[in-house]
Amino acid sequence: MPKRKNLTGLQVHGGKLRIWFVYENKRCFESLNLPPSETNQRAAAKLRNEICEKIRHGIFNYAEYFPDSVKTKKSPKPESLSFGTVADLWLTSQFHLAKSTLEGYRKTLNYHWLPKLANRPIASIKYNELTALVGAIKFNTAKTRNNSIIPIRRIFDAAYQDGLISSNPAERLLYVKRQKKQPDPLTLEEVELVLGHIIEHFPPTIYSYFELAFFTGLRTSEQIALRWEDVDFKRSILNVQRSKVLQEVNERTKTYVAREVELNSRALAALKRQRHLTFETGEWIFLNPNTGEPFIDDRPMRRWIWTPTLRLLGLRHRACYQTRHTYATLMLMSGANPAWAASQLGHSMQMFLTVYARWIREADKGRELSKLETILKETNKTTIDKNTPESQQNNSKCAKNVPKIKSHLLSGCIKIKKLVEAGGIEPPSASTPPQGLHAYPALLI
Repeated sequence: MPKRKNLTGLQVHGGKLRIWFVYENKRCFESLNLPPSETNQRAAAKLRNEICEKIRHGIFNYAEYFPDSVKTKKSPKPESLSFGTVADLWLTSQFHLAKSTLEGYRKTLNYHWLPKLANRPIASIKYNELTALVGAIKFNTAKTRNNSIIPIRRIFDAAYQDGLISSNPAERLLYVKRQKKQPDPLTLEEVELVLGHIIEHFPPTIYSYFELAFFTGLRTSEQIALRWEDVDFKRSILNVQRSKVLQEVNERTKTYVAREVELNSRALAALKRQRHLTFETGEWIFLNPNTGEPFIDDRPMRRWIWTPTLRLLGLRHRACYQTRHTYATLMLMSGANPAWAASQLGHSMQMFLTVYARWIREADKGRELSKLETILKETNKTTIDKNTPESQQNNSKCAKNVPKIKSHLLSGCIKIKKLVEAGGIEPPSASTPPQGLHAYPALLI
């Protein structure tokens, strides 16, 4: 066998190449019926890597790669695999998803789909059955319905890609259109009311938490994951680079993009105040004042602080997430550049323009109108200045300096004009003015 480098899992058996891999906790050997040339070794190594990757993701189909193998005959036929089995394999392979997303898929499968489909061979499930099931479920919102369909479509797509089914019956399950809720931010006066109530009735940490939320627009998952190492007091910068969801810290934000938030005076004051409370106790900026431990989610803030405060103040109920929308609209109404505001919130420009279009229009309308008013005021001032006594006196001085027209020339011009009007003389052409009158062409008009 020729010399090879890093071709793990390859052997020569009976003068032919064969590969080995671990499947279902057993080492499997499969002959490729190829001579052990250098080119064939590279191809065999590539094939083995592909098989190992599919095994790792739980989507390896033995019969697809080795239809004549003895092990294929012993393994379940593709059409006999149940929907529940395929669903479990698909969930196992979705390690790249956020924990909250994966838990959402698992819940909707357990609640809506697995009770009806778990034991059914996946190849026997038809489109009409799926539409009937969707129609029988009473979803609270269009968004809930769409979210419930997502895992079904993806499971059937994985089965199709793996050759378990000849077509994807869930592909034609359509998402329904839904009307997105508009932001419902608090006014600056309402913000001060909320903060005033919190500072009187709750610990200082809670006040600092909500002041920072109102004046940075951080996502809740980002704010409860803040560490003191993220704050640069010299530059007044907050580095947002991680999130905490379902008690799990992720070294990334929701959009997988870290950002620098420029701290205004209110946000900076909140962090400086909080520094005296938690800087020496550990790495986390915000700790639950009842337990002394980091917040695991935003439920305590929503249930015991935010909702009761709005109710006691007589303010319309909004979700706690509106602190983010509040800061976005405050930036826009103060005249901030939308591109800068979007970067502060970690939005793409397209998303920012879509969500906050109304406030951008209102802010632009005020700014553009003020530009027009400035021009109008300057024009009006110029007109008024011309009609002042001082201006009229200057005009009269200028009139005295205009050369006087001799009387005989003036009378001659008047006579010529009368003759032209009576039709008794041809008017001079533009190229040949009347002799003696070329110096005063305006008098012929």
